[in-house]
Amino acid sequence: MVSVANNGDGGPREHGTGVSRPAISSADYANREFLIDGIDDLAKYRIVGLLYECPSMVGDAAHYATHLGFHSVDVTHPLLDELAESGILNREQVAGGNTFYRLVDDSRLRRRLMPLYASGPDNHQWILRLLASRSLVRAEQRAKMARRRDVLAESGRSQIDDDAGALRRIAD
Repeated sequence: MVSVANNGDGGPREHGTGVSRPAISSADYANREFLIDGIDDLAKYRIVGLLYECPSMVGDAAHYATHLGFHSVDVTHPLLDELAESGILNREQVAGGNTFYRLVDDSRLRRRLMPLYASGPDNHQWILRLLASRSLVRAEQRAKMARRRDVLAESGRSQIDDDAGALRRIAD
């Protein structure tokens, strides 16, 4: 959980995010907790916002990636799965292996989402900054993991090449 402390200018600052924002009401604090529980990055916020506006929309990862302008279906798919696991989306597997997602049909969920989306993004700039910061951290982590995977794969190839060279020398 993100902790909150005074940032020196009278407003709280969330540790680890670099985001300063004005003091929040108890309703906003409940929304902040909801963000941490399920909608924890900007892409998820945008997916849920789209479905909040169009609750009957159903689509697969490619549909949402295209509709929201995301660059990768490979990144969108796990986000949708995470939202389904947190109880925000329904996930349906159909014949042929495609998975479709839609907003859970739950009036309590809609009431909980309303303060996040109904009044528009201008009233929730601190949420957008927080989510953008978290999205950046996640992207950096994915890039670091990909680099590490590439280094391991390359070192594995080098070892195989070394072993093959040693076997050739032995055979000669």
